Amino acid sequence: MISYIQGTITSKSPAHVIIESGGLGYLLSPQLHPVEPKAFAEEAEERKDVQ
Repeated sequence: MISYIQGTITSKSPAHVIIESGGLGYLLSPQLHPVEPKAFAEEAEERKDVQ
């Protein structure tokens, strides 16, 4: 599931968020993960802080 992908956000725009994780890039579309990209970025940062 997209919610379990973790890594460093390398690029974000209103249309997508790109996360680098283990050398692989993921293109996350708001249609697949229906939250605001900014909110998703903050959520990813919180997850990174926990680990």
